[in-house]
Amino acid sequence: SILQGIYNYYVSFDLSTKKWKIIDFKLGIEIAQTIKSDIINGALFPVGRQYWRLLNPICGQEVNHVLELCFTACDLDQFTCSDGDCIPIVERCDFKANCNDFSDEENCNILSKPSGYAKHISPNSNLSVEFNILRFPSIGDTENNFEVEF
Repeated sequence: SILQGIYNYYVSFDLSTKKWKIIDFKLGIEIAQTIKSDIINGALFPVGRQYWRLLNPICGQEVNHVLELCFTACDLDQFTCSDGDCIPIVERCDFKANCNDFSDEENCNILSKPSGYAKHISPNSNLSVEFNILRFPSIGDTENNFEVEF
C-alpha cells in the first residue's frame, strides 16, 4: 500500500518488518517507520496520531528520535482523534469523551503556569478601571483599612 505525498515523500507498508515507512523517493532513503508493527489500532492505514522512529536524520532530529505524526482527512473545524476519527473541534476538551479512544480529552490543560511563575506576585493586568469616589465613611488608621462609597 502506498500513500503518495505532495513533495518527495511517500508512505508504504513494509511486508518484511510489518511496519509503515516514510520514504524520500528522490534520495531513495527511508526516513521513518512506525513504532508498532502490522495494523495500527485496527486500521489498514496509519491514519490518526501514530509514533514514528526516525531511521535517518531530518530537520535537525537525530536517528532513533521518536515523533508523533498525524495523517488525517479531517476538516479544519474538526479534531483528529488518535484513531483517525473526526469530531467537531468544539467537542475537544469538553469533559466528555467524544472519540472512541478518548483522545479528545487528553492533554487538556485548562491553565498552565509559565516557568518561574511566582504565586505571591500578581500577574500584570492590562485592565483599566476608573470610578468616582463619593466619600470615605470610615478610615481605620490602626487597622490599615478604609471604606469608600462610589
